[in-house]
Amino acid sequence: MISGFVDGFKVTGNEQYLNGAKEAAHFILQEMRKNGSLMRVFNKGKGQVIGYSEDYAFFIQALIDLYEATFELGWLREADDLNRRMIHQFWDERNGGFFFSGKENESLIARSKNPYDNVIPSANSIAVFNLIRLGYLTGEESLKQKAEQTLHLFLNLLDQHPSGFAQMLSGLSFFLNPEEIGVIGPKNDLKTKSMLKEIYLAYLPNKILSLRDPREPIEGNWFPFLMEKGIPEVPTTFVCKGFTCLPPVKDEKELRKILG
Repeated sequence: MISGFVDGFKVTGNEQYLNGAKEAAHFILQEMRKNGSLMRVFNKGKGQVIGYSEDYAFFIQALIDLYEATFELGWLREADDLNRRMIHQFWDERNGGFFFSGKENESLIARSKNPYDNVIPSANSIAVFNLIRLGYLTGEESLKQKAEQTLHLFLNLLDQHPSGFAQMLSGLSFFLNPEEIGVIGPKNDLKTKSMLKEIYLAYLPNKILSLRDPREPIEGNWFPFLMEKGIPEVPTTFVCKGFTCLPPVKDEKELRKILG
């Protein structure tokens, strides 16, 4: 729902959608965590039942989506923290991929690892997207490697029964053909906002979007794509498709042509 509200804001510019997404995310972060871990259910005024891998995967996705709509680093920090917890709790060190239940969940006879994308995509499929996006945004190469390991684990299933793995196949496409888009300019600059609008309205399923405001410090080694670009005089967009970088773009109309 949070990701859906973010999409609604990107397409319409209606701040009510974005505010709803923020309020929902704040509620989960404040009311549905226990010792840093996600809870699955909120009932009788408190979070209950320790979350499973799908709870982590979808909420991490929502937090990254919120970052791409606001470029507030707090959302990305929370996504990065929960992603580390998800890896610690659910990652299969032997074969790769994520188990449904984690180290803190109730003990089961066997830990299942579901890759199938039904009406709701699987935690593993969503995690592939999260690992790729966070890998590029934070500069943490091991996250991309875990995405690749997950895809390798289920590759035979993707080949034999592709209709059962729509989201995972999209993740494979994302891994093979990422599109990095970075904007350098003040967040509140009208030209920055205009360029972002062009990006939001384009169909770019494989994009990793980041923004660097020259007035704000960069966190650690994050945003390596933008760190190497310097600080241009006017808001500028940088686009790399399939590991090939295009010339910097300073005009919205030119950006629309490139993204189209």
